[in-house]
Amino acid sequence: MEKGRRFFVLTVAVVVWVLVVVCGQLEAYGSETRSISVQEYIDKMKGGWVGQMAGVSWGAPTEFQYQGSIMPENQVPGWQPNMINNAFWQDDLYVEMTFLRSLELYGLGVSLGQAGSDFANSSYDLWHANYWGRSNLRSGVLPPDSGHPLFNDHADDIDYQIEADYSGLISPGVPNSPIALGEKFGRLMNYGDGVYAGQFIGGMYAEAFFETDMETVVRAGLEYIPPGSQYYECVNDVLTWYGANPNWEDTWQLINDKYHLDPNYRRFSCDTGAFNIDAKINGAYVVMGLLYGQGDPNDTITISMRCGQDSDCNPSSAAGILFTSMGYSNVPSRFKSALNEGTYFSYTDYNFPLLMSVCESLARQVVVQAGGSIEDDPCNPGEEIFVVPVSSPVPSALLQSWDPGPPLSPSDLNGDYVVDYFDLEALTRDWLISGYDVNAVEPNEPVGRWTFDTDGGSGSNANNSGSLGGGWNGTLVNMKNPDWVSPGVGHPDACDPNYALDFDGINDYVDIPDFNSVGGGFTTDTLTITAWIKRNGNQDDFAGIMYSTRHGTGWDDSVCIAGLSVGADADWANWTQNKLLYHWDGDVGWWLGQELDFTVPDDVWTFCAVSVEPTQATLYMMPDGAAMISEILYETHIETTFDQRWTIGIDERGFDGDRNFKGLIDDVRIYDYALSAEQICYVAEGAGGAYYQPVSTLADIDDSDNVDFKDYAIMAANWLEGG
Repeated sequence: MEKGRRFFVLTVAVVVWVLVVVCGQLEAYGSETRSISVQEYIDKMKGGWVGQMAGVSWGAPTEFQYQGSIMPENQVPGWQPNMINNAFWQDDLYVEMTFLRSLELYGLGVSLGQAGSDFANSSYDLWHANYWGRSNLRSGVLPPDSGHPLFNDHADDIDYQIEADYSGLISPGVPNSPIALGEKFGRLMNYGDGVYAGQFIGGMYAEAFFETDMETVVRAGLEYIPPGSQYYECVNDVLTWYGANPNWEDTWQLINDKYHLDPNYRRFSCDTGAFNIDAKINGAYVVMGLLYGQGDPNDTITISMRCGQDSDCNPSSAAGILFTSMGYSNVPSRFKSALNEGTYFSYTDYNFPLLMSVCESLARQVVVQAGGSIEDDPCNPGEEIFVVPVSSPVPSALLQSWDPGPPLSPSDLNGDYVVDYFDLEALTRDWLISGYDVNAVEPNEPVGRWTFDTDGGSGSNANNSGSLGGGWNGTLVNMKNPDWVSPGVGHPDACDPNYALDFDGINDYVDIPDFNSVGGGFTTDTLTITAWIKRNGNQDDFAGIMYSTRHGTGWDDSVCIAGLSVGADADWANWTQNKLLYHWDGDVGWWLGQELDFTVPDDVWTFCAVSVEPTQATLYMMPDGAAMISEILYETHIETTFDQRWTIGIDERGFDGDRNFKGLIDDVRIYDYALSAEQICYVAEGAGGAYYQPVSTLADIDDSDNVDFKDYAIMAANWLEGG
């Protein structure tokens, strides 16, 4: 062989040997680092999102159908590829994207205050810890106290556990990133085990980029949370029982006995009955799918689902972690072939390509922030790799919701965790302010007004005296002459005699034609509804006062365009609370104002109103002989076309008439714009009317409805103390 040829062959052999060694050791990269190519990261991260979508879409029909019992195998829904797209409308996905958006706009160092503001300004429906966390933020409770057990009875619920996937998907192999993100975003609505649940989930995702054995992934995630917590104990129990029981149903029984039936492990559960949305037991069901699923997508999802309780959220987390480990390219086609990547997730700025882009961008920041680097891939010219330092997770401090630490000081008015000159400045801005007088100003004519006086107290018509005229007269349904009651409320410009209508709470209502009968509808994001009501006992379900509904083919796709009602609080646990609530288009199946203490008194004429603006609404209530109260709710109200029927005395979205109002209703009005407080005062009290409006301010530290030296003394006592 020629010398030059021998040299060439030797050189090629050396290069090949170097490439084999280097490329084969990319994951190790160095004794103190591990690495993953950016392309592989994207593939795994995409798999994680698809796993979430598959798990929640498959399990959605079964959610909370099995409480304290195993779902029979023949009750597991069949999977169809197009079901994957149902996840674009699932809160399991879009809520956590609010946190991604905050990170995208403000960086990894986004302040807790900004994170809280972004969450407070979200417009989607929420439940449990999320609902009360956001309500607290909107009411002026600063983060992280919005999730503190003193203010949030749902602090140990599952909420952050189902929203923490993002924290691991942007943190490949970076253990302390999901922990820090949990302290920032998880504390908006949860506390203690409720936060640890999300940190555990995030930790498993972070590890899944480098590990395919699910038991190893679970054990790695366990290191992210404090060992003294009940959540840690629960996961550790499942690992132990998994090692002893080859049959997953046997382990399920042990979990149920301890974490569902033993009250010592439900000390801060929002419900201690069969319904169990506590993070611990639902986290156990995530782990069940991962361990007993043995890496099989179908088994992982269905085992987690069959465990019951929150049986769409739990398989969503399990499948997300497993699919991250597998990578999108290895996910079976039945879970991705029908995926519509151009569809935007509800309430977000993200479709699939944009979601991939923002996660990659944030992952680059996380890796660098952790002391890692982004380097050229020696195996693939033009490609990059993440080089991630190997480090140990440092869990959050141990907190327990049933024995919580003190909340942030109420004297910390600007939320920077110290009571200082900035807070004193905020107090002085409102010094000696307690409220102001509201004096009546006459509004323009309403488009609809039904006084029930111009009808003479008889017949089957409820005539409209508003600007739309007789074409918008109402028709009494299932009501007879005895349902005309005199005297009515005696509104400021009532006829003599005046009348009201008596609704039986069963099937009475007034039917008002759609707007096409009076020349077509109008489109607006401002509206006012007012009425006088006198309820007769507790109202069943959510009783409609004045409603317009866009009807679909069934209850679930019938949408309330706008409405005013009397109903229950946010937990639906007490149907007799008789709270004044309102609805707006897009808030399918949910009522706004449930966090307020606007309970309509029984057997008392009460003025009720809602004035809707694009980014807020004001509820008003004035029982006869009492002072007017009002509260602003910061909600987004989409522009809505009013072209459907209206009804008085019923919300037609109810089941079998159980949203019928029981009691008297009089002087119902609709204005096609938002009335001011002064105009509301005129509607309620007439010309010359007035009422006193207290000012709501954080500077009123002692809740005395006045900012004075008592508030200053409290601030002085906390001077320079941290939260």
